[in-house]
Amino acid sequence: FLLSLRGAGAIKADHVSTYVMFVQTHRPTGEFMFEFDEDEMFYVDLDKKETVWHLEEFGRAFFFEAQRVLSHIVILNDSLNIMIQRSNHTPAANDPPEVTVFPKEPVELGQPNTL
Repeated sequence: FLLSLRGAGAIKADHVSTYVMFVQTHRPTGEFMFEFDEDEMFYVDLDKKETVWHLEEFGRAFFFEAQRVLSHIVILNDSLNIMIQRSNHTPAANDPPEVTVFPKEPVELGQPNTL
């Protein structure tokens, strides 16, 4: 689930920076990403424990220590495990996808058609 401040969409700003951090039980186990004005600046490779810059120039102009994120990821993992235990290890139900099929040509009853 995602959290946001109520009414935050009504705020006008010249620039917006966004940090995204999440963990999950399957691979990839999580992610930390930073974007500025909807352009990804960098993400942290959690397996290699290093910052990966979207453009090399960003890495020369800015600095971000990947180790700062790893402690937060540990806390998120602990919180996820607590939530799993509290839910009695019950996985979410997988609903089948809804499918809509459109024919290539108008369909006439009793006549062959192509999808």
